[in-house]
Amino acid sequence: MTDYFDLLGVPRGPIVDTETLKKRFLQLSQSLHPDHLASTTAETHEKAPNTFVEINTAFRCLSDLKSRLAHLFEIEFGRGPRSIQDIQPDIAAVGSRVMTVCHGIDLFLKGFKKHSPPMIKARQFKEAMHWMSQCDEVEEGFKPLERQLEMQLMSLDQAWRQNSSHVTRQPDSPESITLDHCYRLASYLAKWSVQIKERRLNLSLLVHETS
Repeated sequence: MTDYFDLLGVPRGPIVDTETLKKRFLQLSQSLHPDHLASTTAETHEKAPNTFVEINTAFRCLSDLKSRLAHLFEIEFGRGPRSIQDIQPDIAAVGSRVMTVCHGIDLFLKGFKKHSPPMIKARQFKEAMHWMSQCDEVEEGFKPLERQLEMQLMSLDQAWRQNSSHVTRQPDSPESITLDHCYRLASYLAKWSVQIKERRLNLSLLVHETS
């Protein structure tokens, strides 16, 4: 498979410098502009569209933490992250809280009546605001896990770069286990964030309609 780190010319590792990544993407994209291809061969012209698609795919992959960690797994170990059955208690607690709040909001939205007497509208408005505050609390609960993930990524990235790029890393190495945990935690946080944002948006629309 294509090594997106190598394709974009950035160091391989869990963390990438976003400005360097963007700079390399723009440089490579500009090199494929028709003005730059004027003096190249017909074969280069023909390959340019596919090359640009691959560069764009690489940029999007490495710009997203979850996608970047999954790609790093594939090129380093020849496989994707493991499917983990046991979830740490602190992660499980946040996940349970997300599910509870999302379920409560979904029930509220399902029973919401747009055309209601003023008293019922006021009650629905109050309940909507309650669920908005619950969203705030859930997102606040993400922060310890986000800090945990950030610290683990920094430590892993440092260890990654201390080793030679030619070192063959073993699938059961400490680096692999930590990378696997980081991927899983990043996946959970990304999924939960989307779920809460969707509910918050729907609640905001209802608050706007009833205010």
